[in-house]
Amino acid sequence: MDIETVVTALTAAVGGLGGFEFIKWLYNRDLNRKKEQSSASADEFAMLRDANMALQKMLNDRQSRKDEASADADEFAVLRETNVFLQQALQDKEKRFEETIERSRKKQEKIDEMNSEIRMLESELTCKRCERLDCYWREPRNGYSAPPPNMSFEDSMKKKYGNYEEKDNYGED
Repeated sequence: MDIETVVTALTAAVGGLGGFEFIKWLYNRDLNRKKEQSSASADEFAMLRDANMALQKMLNDRQSRKDEASADADEFAVLRETNVFLQQALQDKEKRFEETIERSRKKQEKIDEMNSEIRMLESELTCKRCERLDCYWREPRNGYSAPPPNMSFEDSMKKKYGNYEEKDNYGED
């Protein structure tokens, strides 16, 4: 085959394929490839941007959780210190309460001892106390003069009341 036929066949083919459009396609083939690459790059860029935003959100969430954990740790430290302080205060109050109870028991024992002594003294006093107001031997004294020397109780009663007989205190006459 000769070259003319080849060129003619080629021209016929180009003409059949749209002629000028084919030539435009050949010319723009590199531009189209670059556009496709750039659009692929734009899609990839969009995908990377979305992935970056997701990672940034995860990082922010992680940072906020870290901040919350740090705040919780600070709060727990304050609560721990408060707990220690309150436990110490409670121990101090319990100690003071025990001391107060011990002092109260000692005072109550002292009061009981004094009451016992008072009852004993009162019982002794009732044994010695004379019920007659004008008695020389009355304890405690009430202002009457002392009995004359060498005078017994019965003699003083006979002198004062005449014929005196001592009666028992039960009211039996």
